[in-house]
Amino acid sequence: MTSITSSIFQSDRRDINRTLAEGAINAIKEMILDGTLRSGQRLQLEQLAEALQLSQTPIREALRRLEQLGLVEHIPHIGAHVVPLSVAELYDLYTTRIALEPLAVEKAASRFSEELYRRGKESLARLKAAQKNSDQQGMWKAHEEFHFLLYSTSGSPWLLRSIKPLWERAQCYRSGYEELMNSRMGEHAQILTACQRGKVEEAHTLTHNHLARMGNRMIEILGDCKEKSFILKTF
Repeated sequence: MTSITSSIFQSDRRDINRTLAEGAINAIKEMILDGTLRSGQRLQLEQLAEALQLSQTPIREALRRLEQLGLVEHIPHIGAHVVPLSVAELYDLYTTRIALEPLAVEKAASRFSEELYRRGKESLARLKAAQKNSDQQGMWKAHEEFHFLLYSTSGSPWLLRSIKPLWERAQCYRSGYEELMNSRMGEHAQILTACQRGKVEEAHTLTHNHLARMGNRMIEILGDCKEKSFILKTF
């Protein structure tokens, strides 16, 4: 085999492994989010490879990438685990989200259009329909679609890069989230209307309060924590 042929072969194999790893990332992430892989559970390469019918190479790469997303942690001499859930981490997540996401929505409000408003309304209509049908997958898809329509309109790639992993990790705490989504549906519409009207401060405040209320309720569901140090403030 010539060096050129060998190089092409190795490149193709890397592309295949990368594609397999992407599939493994999505599969393992969904198992973490739906509770199939529990908080704190050890992740064994052999078992995951058998379950996903893959070799250990893409599984190893998937776990490395999931560690970067904060969903998996590697403990020396022990191995990879699903990152445990905790009230302290949930509070930290929402404190950080509150620092970034209202800023993104504020920026979006300053450059919003009627076309974006129409797309936002369509996302909320899909969210409402999915809730009515108890379609959790559809609900999550429409919810993410709505929020990231706003965040991407901010025009800040760095905000998007920073928000995405926080969003991914927060989904691990979605037990009881359907009830929260039902109670907060009107807040989404208020945020969208503020953006449509170009009211940047109102859009910022509404997003801040939306996240704080969601975070406080999720903290209560997770740990029934009454400590004031874990209460997210609203305006």
